[in-house]
Amino acid sequence: MSNELSKTKKAEIVFNLVEEIKEAKRNTVKSFLVIGKNLDIIQKEKIWQYYGSHLSSFDDFLKEIRIGRATAYNCMAIWREFGQLLISKNLDVDYFRLVRLLPVVKENDDKEEWLNKADTLTIQGFNDEIKEAKGFSTTDTCNHPEEEREYFWRCKRCGKWAKIKKENVESKS
Repeated sequence: MSNELSKTKKAEIVFNLVEEIKEAKRNTVKSFLVIGKNLDIIQKEKIWQYYGSHLSSFDDFLKEIRIGRATAYNCMAIWREFGQLLISKNLDVDYFRLVRLLPVVKENDDKEEWLNKADTLTIQGFNDEIKEAKGFSTTDTCNHPEEEREYFWRCKRCGKWAKIKKENVESKS
């Protein structure tokens, strides 16, 4: 019976830890939205200049507040593209999935549908949706033609991967 109690207790512990992780993820996405919203205002209104007289550009301002340029522009784009919808629908979509959606979602696309896909699909399912939207074959529809294959080898000593030319693969067969 004590073994059964310990399994129950362990299940409860893991459940609580996963709930904590989920809450932290929600807070992370909300934080990126706040960052994006505030940076958007600062950039559009050009008020970054008032943060310090030594700043000559928005990028200088980003360096000053220690936010990477790519992260800043991604946060602003996410805010502009999805911010209001994420908040109004109370959607919890991972930051990295939102970044991957940015080049795919067009002005007239159904953003809510894309956000729901990003929120609910498995990793593979989401990747396939992105590939399809970009005009590539999905994993379940590609027949992997010979001319599209790439071959690699890995050094056992250092672990580095290198590409093998097709003719070298065929000569070893």
